[in-house]
Parts: sequence; C-alpha cells; structure tokens
Amino acid sequence: MAGTSKGTSKNTPKATSPGASPNAAGDGSRDQWQSRWGFLLAAVGSAVGLGNMWRFSYLAAEKGGAGFVGLYLFFTVLIGLPVMLAELTIGRGARLGPISALSH
Repeated sequence: MAGTSKGTSKNTPKATSPGASPNAAGDGSRDQWQSRWGFLLAAVGSAVGLGNMWRFSYLAAEKGGAGFVGLYLFFTVLIGLPVMLAELTIGRGARLGPISALSH
C-alpha cells in the first residue's frame, strides 16, 4: 500500500525541523489554545495594553510632558529590548515552550 509504513508506532518521536519548537512532551507538536475564548481574551488584553501605552504617551505629550514621554520611550527600549532578547535566547536554547523554558 502506498503511503503506509510498517513497523512504526504512534509513540515514535518525530524528527523536528530546525525552526520547530518542541513542546514539553518533546514530540515536536506545538501547543494550541484550549478554546477560542482564551485566544480572544489574550488578543484583546494585548491590544488594550498596547493601546494604553500609546494613548498615555500621546496624552502626556499633548499636555506638555514631551520630555517625560521621550524618557519613557527611551527607557522602554533600553530595558525592553534586552529583556525581549534574553527571553528569545532562553526559549531558543531550551527548545521548549515559554513556561517550560523559563522553569528549565
């Protein structure tokens, strides 16, 4: 029969591609959202957080606090960029999901 192979079981670990991120079980599959509501709430929370950050900067500059906004953005990049790069490096090095990588 074409497309079938004998002697393989479902529990055999699959080879992962270099860009793939194996889950905690190590089988190469990716974690997925448990429900659409969980994804929707996470997306809305992210959008609200980003919106508040940009709204705050705009209002502060409009009310005469441009110096504060400049420092705020400067320190956001100064602190945020290294933290983001560290998180990406830890995740790539551990080859696990975000929670598993940080507890690793």
